[in-house]
Amino acid sequence: MKHILPCGDHYQLIDSQTISYVQACQNYTKIYLLDETMIFCSLSMVKLLNCLGSQFQQIHKSYLINLHTVVRCYKAGAVLLNNGVKVPISRRRQKELLSKWEETIRMLESIENNTTHQNKKPFVNSQI
Repeated sequence: MKHILPCGDHYQLIDSQTISYVQACQNYTKIYLLDETMIFCSLSMVKLLNCLGSQFQQIHKSYLINLHTVVRCYKAGAVLLNNGVKVPISRRRQKELLSKWEETIRMLESIENNTTHQNKKPFVNSQI
């Protein structure tokens, strides 16, 4: 989904699928994209989370992550994203993250399975 976000003296169109993670910076946020570009946004993290939707999860008082980019969750309190970045996770949010991450994986697998089944052509025996 695409969003028009306030970024200082301009507005910028950002596709939420391209966001890797978000870092709070007082009443502003730094949005890190998959291509490692950083965008400074004039929204607070709470407002941005409400805007972005369910594929994003707050894992720390200063971080939101895109659940679609999580590769590994360390018991020691960090998450590894698919771009190689480690983001800290608070102990109290770790259980919630694991649950939501598992839910996201199941949803993505379901979408993938439905797409695969739709693309398969039915077998037709032409010798009948």
